[in-house]
Amino acid sequence: MITEGLLMYLPSAAVEALAADAGRHGIRRCLLDSSSLDLARVMGLDASRSIENVRAPDHLQGAALLDAVRSNGWRELRFRSYSRDAAEVASERIAAMMRPYVEEGIPAPTAPVADSSGVYLFGRE
Repeated sequence: MITEGLLMYLPSAAVEALAADAGRHGIRRCLLDSSSLDLARVMGLDASRSIENVRAPDHLQGAALLDAVRSNGWRELRFRSYSRDAAEVASERIAAMMRPYVEEGIPAPTAPVADSSGVYLFGRE
């Protein structure tokens, strides 16, 4: 099951139900992404309210989203951090994003310590 870009918009009860029901229907792997508000702030994305306008009022994000998945019998098999592993797969895009900071002499933003934002592979026995 791939839920990339979906779970952060759903009501918390829908996330819980999806995590619980997937295993009952024979799904054994789940690939999802999780972004923390801290990382969004560092990247300057919290200024845009467009995402908030389409999210459910009781949506889950970051650690709360991951906790909902884990509490329904899923265990983390792999994790790729947006902040830690991004350079490996997107170094050119990151350099382009940082260029304005370098050109203006402004300190570049740094990712929050121990940020949970990234792509997760969960499994179920």
